[in-house]
Amino acid sequence: MTTPVLLARLSFSASSGAGHVYRSLSIIECALRDGWQVVVVTDDPLPHLPIEHSALTWRHLIALSETEQDDANQSLEMCTATHKPTVVWLDHYELAQQWERELLNQCPVAVIDDICRTHDPAVWLIDYFPGRRSLDYALNEERCLLGLRYLLLRSEFRQQRIASRQPGLKKILIQFGGADRNSYDVPVLQALHADANLTGTIVWLQGERDLLDFWQRQDLTVDVLEHCADVALLYLSVDCAIGAAGVSVWERQAVGLPSIVFQAADNQADNFRYASKFPGIWAQPGLPETTTTQWMQALHSLRKGSQISSEHLDVYGANRVWQAIIPKRFCVHQNLQFIPFSQEHIHSLYSLQSVPGVRRFSRNPQIPTFAEHESWCASFLSNNAESGWLVHFQERPVAWLRLSAPGAADFREISLLVHPEFHAMGIGNALLRFAQEQSPLLAGYVMPENTASRRLFERVGFKEKNNWFYWPELPAKEDHL
Repeated sequence: MTTPVLLARLSFSASSGAGHVYRSLSIIECALRDGWQVVVVTDDPLPHLPIEHSALTWRHLIALSETEQDDANQSLEMCTATHKPTVVWLDHYELAQQWERELLNQCPVAVIDDICRTHDPAVWLIDYFPGRRSLDYALNEERCLLGLRYLLLRSEFRQQRIASRQPGLKKILIQFGGADRNSYDVPVLQALHADANLTGTIVWLQGERDLLDFWQRQDLTVDVLEHCADVALLYLSVDCAIGAAGVSVWERQAVGLPSIVFQAADNQADNFRYASKFPGIWAQPGLPETTTTQWMQALHSLRKGSQISSEHLDVYGANRVWQAIIPKRFCVHQNLQFIPFSQEHIHSLYSLQSVPGVRRFSRNPQIPTFAEHESWCASFLSNNAESGWLVHFQERPVAWLRLSAPGAADFREISLLVHPEFHAMGIGNALLRFAQEQSPLLAGYVMPENTASRRLFERVGFKEKNNWFYWPELPAKEDHL
């Protein structure tokens, strides 16, 4: 099979900043993870490449073309020099319906938008704003991926979820980026700098090179960050943030970072209104007539709310979007390999078991030592009534499926693990369907707080009783296992 190609046309210039690039990185990551080639086209060259990969090519147009059709053809030429695109991803406010029509003759086109522009009816439309409807875009509902369920968060945010933070507010991140046309960061930093209790302040410019010299000339004790390789780790290194109401609002909430948020651009209006309802955010329409002390008091009160947001904000939107927009023959759940477990797979299974968070809802969530794992595997392999499969995608173990010995009513207990990087991609559904082909009677215990797995079992036809899920029917006796 020919290697599939993603062509991503993204907005980046000295005037627009890098916001469009950063929010599209999650889709680029999905493509690279699944073995795709990726060509990214921006208006200007990026001063720092946020991702480097052997299968990733960064290109830029000398200037935005005179017409959308010209821009589309130039972008296509930059890609077809090596491969014809399989899917096109567009994140650019100045390119819309006419650009899309040029490319739709070649392949599927997916567009991320948050300001309700006019689009071709054949595109996939992604808008993570919670209040949006397909009617806002005059598109068919089945072509629209709307709401926070499709929020685009990069893999680093899935890997850096936290439950709590250390007490105190000493380090503050100021993050307005390219949207900061009103220069909110200057008065905010000057006000904060007068507070002697602050031990560190970071200003992240996000591609705004013209502001770098300005900040370096200021007589202020501040770290000026022009480029950040791991945004989630940056958010974890500070105690709170003050910034704009773009997609970074949800990134900060995903890792439980208390935030004061300003609407720094017109296209942030809807996001700003909804963000104001989140328990970890204090939304301000403009620079308020408040003191730094009041800011600190507000941030202290937001700490618990941010932890709640972190625990409940879904971080698998990029996986859902990616699986929706690519041709079905490339979807992960269509390309799984079920490998019967054997001695040679002991190390691979242990690697999967050791991934942070993968055992979160297991009866024993602790990661075993390798010696404990080896002992368990030996016992498992010696029991002919036990069955297990290590599930691969592109020669990489992504899931584990086990069917234990039948109980009193001949129900086989099912247990499964899916690598967190591959959640929300249909793998759990595929595992249950495969298990149904192996045994006429199945039962699985699912903890009450594991809402995603409970919904999964129900969708596949399992029936619940006392946190046990049965297929195809509930058992006649209580001593089923």
